[in-house]
Amino acid sequence: RTQVITIMRLFLHGQSPTSTLLAQLNESRQWKVTSLYLSSWSLVSSQDEDEVSLLSALSKFLQQHQGMTEVILRNCSGDNLMELIFLILHSSPQALTIRYDQQQHLPRSISLAFVHGCQSRVQRLNLEGITLDPDLLEAFGFSLPEKWRNLTTLSVKGKILLRDADKGVSILGHRNDSESYFALEDSANRLSSLLMELPNLKCLELENCHFDDEQLAMLTDSALASSDIHTLNLRGNQCQEVTMDILSKHLRRPEATVETLDLTWQRLPSEAASTPLPRPTMNSAPKFRATQPMNGIPLLARALKTNTSLRNLILSENKIQEVDIEILTEALVANNTLESLELKDCRLRSNSLRCLANSLPKLRLKTLQIDGCQKLSPRHEEKALRSLFLLPLANNQHMEDLGMNYRSQSIDWLLDWNRSGRPEVDQSQIPSSLGPTLAGMHGHLFQMIAS
Repeated sequence: RTQVITIMRLFLHGQSPTSTLLAQLNESRQWKVTSLYLSSWSLVSSQDEDEVSLLSALSKFLQQHQGMTEVILRNCSGDNLMELIFLILHSSPQALTIRYDQQQHLPRSISLAFVHGCQSRVQRLNLEGITLDPDLLEAFGFSLPEKWRNLTTLSVKGKILLRDADKGVSILGHRNDSESYFALEDSANRLSSLLMELPNLKCLELENCHFDDEQLAMLTDSALASSDIHTLNLRGNQCQEVTMDILSKHLRRPEATVETLDLTWQRLPSEAASTPLPRPTMNSAPKFRATQPMNGIPLLARALKTNTSLRNLILSENKIQEVDIEILTEALVANNTLESLELKDCRLRSNSLRCLANSLPKLRLKTLQIDGCQKLSPRHEEKALRSLFLLPLANNQHMEDLGMNYRSQSIDWLLDWNRSGRPEVDQSQIPSSLGPTLAGMHGHLFQMIAS
């Protein structure tokens, strides 16, 4: 009996040797490909014999591998990409990724292919390094939501980091002029209409799209109102009070579905996070100011007190004020279902970290990440973190991973002890550095450790 060999991912870089390889694969039925990765294809002229031969071989290959798990196009270019996209769409892949290493607008040839193509079987659509604008949304047929009725994951990720934008690099959407600003607002309106027509959507990622608070609130509301979103990634936008209010209302509902919420870096480049972006006129552009603390934490905390759906909350790379940390920790104590909280690079001062540490014995979190840039003196950081967190961690039986800029044998031992369910241990197994800390503890915990 002929044995079928499964290729988990077939990587084809450039088209020079590809025609021969595809021809060899087409001649044999012994190969099964689940994922196809096309990198740096440049299709310039459909009249070129080599190109015609390549597309013919690819067409036959795709016909033999209907329903592949994933097709990835990376840095593909040329005026005749439309035929390539047609071939891929008709092979009915479950997931389609179009990726560019350098930020750019979607090539028109790809746009035309998606306007007229069949996308109804695509379940996961990932766009990386492509500027989100009205032309893109029109190109992908987002005005025809029936083409995307099976979509469960929609991911749009910009390649331009906000840190780079702060240094003067052109930002996603080029929103430093009024014409581009209104184009981005048009994009938000179109995308909002699409999200209201996707009942099967489970994962929405709008990363580094630079939507302002009102635009992001509209998109979030549309997605949460029309589908059971489990993962919501809003990194690199401006989630402040308006969007936080939408999120808070959803998370307070008994039927809330969001399990992972990523609110990393919620402000626009070089702009005051607490100040709404002024609507520009045709003769004036928005004025960017120094970054201010993240707003809306009390609204989020209010929802956390009663929410039972959220498992992972990411607030990293936001400047969070001490008063908001106090409100947040109070809500975390009341929450029994949140498992992971990330506060990396939040520039937390010692009082904020002390507030977190003091609440640790009452928290049911399994993971807490507070490493990265915090407002502690580098000379005394390790000593301060040890004095703040060691004893509270000993009184917490749920914490399994504590990420901070200080690790020790004592903390690692306590975390391992928690992971194993805190069984009774012999005193000789306890690190000597942990002994003085535990010696002052009373009650059942100390008796169990020292038994």
